Amino acid sequence: ARTSRDRSRVAGLRMIFGAAAAALVAVATPRIAGGSSGPEAASGFLVAAFVFGSVATIVLLFASHFGMGGGKEPAAPSVQEADRPPSWRLNRAFLSLNAAMIAAVVGATMVGKSVLYYFKYQIHDERAAGAALALMGVMGVLTVPLWMAVAARWGVRRQWLASIAAAVAALGLFLAANPRDALVMDVFLALFQASVSGFSFGFWAMLPDAIEYQAGRPADRQVLMFGLAAFLQKIGVGLAAALVGLVLTLSGYKANAPQTQGTLLSLREAMTLLPLLALAASAGAMMLNPLRPATPEA
Repeated sequence: ARTSRDRSRVAGLRMIFGAAAAALVAVATPRIAGGSSGPEAASGFLVAAFVFGSVATIVLLFASHFGMGGGKEPAAPSVQEADRPPSWRLNRAFLSLNAAMIAAVVGATMVGKSVLYYFKYQIHDERAAGAALALMGVMGVLTVPLWMAVAARWGVRRQWLASIAAAVAALGLFLAANPRDALVMDVFLALFQASVSGFSFGFWAMLPDAIEYQAGRPADRQVLMFGLAAFLQKIGVGLAAALVGLVLTLSGYKANAPQTQGTLLSLREAMTLLPLLALAASAGAMMLNPLRPATPEA
């Protein structure tokens, strides 16, 4: 993909096919496992993993051969390029994009990690939590084309800020409604996940442009920066999970027991106030990002 618009399309298709693959695995795994050695046999899941791994290996080999110049290795960087300092240290586009993503991941993950607790202790309907999580997954896929259209019209940076605004509006709805039944909670989670899908799409659409913001970096360091970006995302997920655990611990949470009003209030804050702060930080980092579309449709 040579242009920002093309890369946005690729990022959107990547998310759609990734979600389709996850759904396929979820549906096919129990069937493969049960058909090979019975529904209760653990070895059946090993067979399913072998099948999926074999298919993935074949696809990767095919893609690497036909999608990377017939299997040819890229030219090695010159000595002068290899002696340059790592470009990401001074790359404002790369640093601000990853800061925005970490903050967005923290906000989104804190909501996601709190869903099961909220359904169990506030709504008192654990079974409904599974349906809610499935609904979130579906909404995350269905809204990718919407964010692709927004990015194509106004640019990925503005699309990211629009995703922030939508997520903040969803959290505001949650605060106003204070849901006590599964249906209202499902509406909030669907709207929030629709907003969150804009972050994942925007990040992968902007990342190649951010890496190339400063010209002259060798190919091996570009790969390093892609890996670093993925690693930073995982840090955001871990930080969010730790924050949820810390909030519950400080509030006196006790597993599988009725919770005090203070604990339920802390849970609500973990799903709203802290994510709002994280989303505000994400918007601030994105405002500092120097990438701009060359045209309204770039």
